Amino acid sequence: MRRAVVIAILVCSVSSAHADKKKHETAQWLSGGGVAVSSVLALGGFVLAQNGEAFNQPLLWTGIATSVVTPSFGQWYAGEWLTIGMAVRIGAAGLATYAIENKQSETVCLGSTSANPTYCKGFTGTGVALLGIAAIAFVGGAAYDVADAPEAVDRYNAKHAFMIAPMPMASPQGLVPGVSISGAF
Repeated sequence: MRRAVVIAILVCSVSSAHADKKKHETAQWLSGGGVAVSSVLALGGFVLAQNGEAFNQPLLWTGIATSVVTPSFGQWYAGEWLTIGMAVRIGAAGLATYAIENKQSETVCLGSTSANPTYCKGFTGTGVALLGIAAIAFVGGAAYDVADAPEAVDRYNAKHAFMIAPMPMASPQGLVPGVSISGAF
């Protein structure tokens, strides 16, 4: 009987178990899929414009708004609710808003006559540069979250792991085999 207990303890100690182990592939698909859905919505805003409009505003803004959170779906799956990529995307949105509000000027529209000029709003050089930086940061924040999703799963699995290991225990008859269960929750 004692040999059976020792063998059972050794078998249990060889394997470590994870409570609710998360998968890399699921996190990657959630983040990548979130980016894809948001991108399709935003592009659909341009493609599905109606009545001679330049773009379909509700669809475009829905795509842009969802793109702030959807790349973080992989981290949310792993229990990380605020991500670095989301912070970068929010900061980029703030920078773009600043550029749109403060870095435009009125100029004479192309094709306008000098006798009856019409004026158009256009971005200054600084405004164009700020919008470019914001766009790069926004895309970079999304890419970071997609790339970090598997590591977020690793952090979750390490934090929620438990392990069964053999451990000698003292008894009146001397040392006897025992089991140690440890974990982080």
